[in-house]
Amino acid sequence: ALDAARSTLLDAGNPSFVVVTTEGQRCALGPIVYSARGPAFAAAATVGAGALIVGREAEGSRSSFSVWDAASSQRVLRRDEIAEKPIGGNELI
Repeated sequence: ALDAARSTLLDAGNPSFVVVTTEGQRCALGPIVYSARGPAFAAAATVGAGALIVGREAEGSRSSFSVWDAASSQRVLRRDEIAEKPIGGNELI
């Protein structure tokens, strides 16, 4: 679920949350990206079983991605990432 939502969350603002439904190995993203966890959980409650909330919060070059089970509100995964900078600090073209 995290890999399916990662690019959407990177393009969205900070913080950002999306509802992901899972069926077997398939994941489907909800149509709306939320800027707070509460509305994302409320939307997931209307989806039913198998709904997850995937979120991203960033500070500087660090991003934290989390996955919550919508039914229990428990975090089931957290992945921290640090954006790499090119040698010399110049942007790559």
